[in-house]
Amino acid sequence: MLGLLLVTFIASAKLVIRVERTVLSVRFFPFTQQRYPLRDVVRWEVRDYRPMAEYGGWGIRWGRGGRAYTVSGHRGVQLELRGGRKVLLGSQRPDELAAALRKAHDLG
Repeated sequence: MLGLLLVTFIASAKLVIRVERTVLSVRFFPFTQQRYPLRDVVRWEVRDYRPMAEYGGWGIRWGRGGRAYTVSGHRGVQLELRGGRKVLLGSQRPDELAAALRKAHDLG
C-alpha cells in the first residue's frame, strides 16, 4: 500500500518553468521551487541530454553537469549561471523556452 502511494505521489510530479521579466521560476511540484534572477543567467543552449548517464535518472538531480530538473524525455535547456554553476531544465518545448529567455534578456 505504501509503495502504491509513493508511486502515485512521484507520478504526480510536474515541472513548471516560467520566464518573467527579471526572474526564471522553476517549480517542481510538489517538491520545490527555485527562482533564478535573469541577470545571473549568463548563457543558455538547447541540448539533448542522457538522463541516466549524466544525472542518474529524472527528477531533481545533481551530476557532473550541475543540477537538473527533469520529468521525462531527453531534451532541455542548459543554463550557465554567474560563477559557472550549471542548471539543466528538461522541457518538451526547449526551443520555446530558449526563445523566452532571449526575449526576457533583450528586454532586461
